[in-house]
Amino acid sequence: AAQQIGIGLNDVQMGVDLNGFYDENDLVVTEINEDTDNSYFSYPQFDGLKNEEVQTAINELIRSEAARLKQQDIDAGGDIRYLSYNLCGNFANVLSVGLYSANEQLYLNFNLNDGSLLELQDLFRTDADLQGIIHGAFYNTMTVHNLANRYWEKVNSPDEMELYKAVKAYLTADTQRFLFTPAEIYLYYEDYVATIPVAEHGEDIVIYTKYLTE
Repeated sequence: AAQQIGIGLNDVQMGVDLNGFYDENDLVVTEINEDTDNSYFSYPQFDGLKNEEVQTAINELIRSEAARLKQQDIDAGGDIRYLSYNLCGNFANVLSVGLYSANEQLYLNFNLNDGSLLELQDLFRTDADLQGIIHGAFYNTMTVHNLANRYWEKVNSPDEMELYKAVKAYLTADTQRFLFTPAEIYLYYEDYVATIPVAEHGEDIVIYTKYLTE
């Protein structure tokens, strides 16, 4: 269930919220902490879903992945042991959660209607040019990276081969790593975080029309 907050009909029809308001899920988020003298572990637990089976399944998956990341840090034997999280998206019957440990970053995106994990393509129309959208996101990100790190060379455009490899690697990966907010979709590949602005692709994104069922 979601609480509608100031979203207009035209915005819903486009599948995105262009006015900066969104349907916030009516959920209670509790931070679970498991601290010791030399480590810090925290992850979220969600309550308030009408479907308790879906709620239990989501919380169990997050808990089990948190436990796996925690054990991974312990097995690695490093001095730094931690687990933190970022709740990126909590709206329109979807959740987007990042879990971060010393050795791994995990990105989980949920459909709250049935508890299933979302893939990147699920956020877009089936006929959307997703490859072109991803290419544009990495192109813009690499251009900004060049401006920040190679300004003395006066090189703005990304290296075409580097861009090709990044886009191909992301498209063919077993798991396309991403998180999203009402405003942006973040694509993660190696050291790059490519950003897809939601407002620029409103005709292709279907988050609200597909998942906001009540």
